Amino acid sequence: AIRAPVLAELVENNSKSKEVAIDNVDKAVFQSLLQYVYAEELPPHEEMKMIARELLEAADRFGCITLKLLLEAEIAKSGIKASDAADVLLDADARSCALLKEEALKAITANPNTAMSSPSWVNLEQSAALMAEVMRAIVSKPCCTGESDYGNMDVSTLRRKLDEAGMSVDGTKDMLVKRLESHHR
Repeated sequence: AIRAPVLAELVENNSKSKEVAIDNVDKAVFQSLLQYVYAEELPPHEEMKMIARELLEAADRFGCITLKLLLEAEIAKSGIKASDAADVLLDADARSCALLKEEALKAITANPNTAMSSPSWVNLEQSAALMAEVMRAIVSKPCCTGESDYGNMDVSTLRRKLDEAGMSVDGTKDMLVKRLESHHR
């Protein structure tokens, strides 16, 4: 219930039978999710690289925030190719994965022509808000003008500050910034 509250609620609300139907999740991915929920064990590194994005989706779906954050960091650390960046950006935005979104934007700005020639770019173009973020990322230079200039901090810094304050580190960059601003008023 603590590690995957949405999954726990599904099981608890199923009084009709002992089985709970879980649709749209690969069996190996769901087994990895359960392994983490019950034993805090992650799949072996090579396996995790192969299923990380699917496992991230499942972790988000079932409210397993700690696993979601671990996977987000792992995917970001492994690097995002410009050819995959539009797809990763769409997924990261849909799941409120601020760090992953930031890394996808970096990949797009580093090689915009490759990113724009990817099949997922057409889907990205459908979101005016995301296209505006892409444009801001391309034309802006990262900076941090002061200790409380949260809007210009990178996601890792925002999460560190939130963690130090004992606050939730999950959510979009805007959510993280608002959380810190409200805490320091």
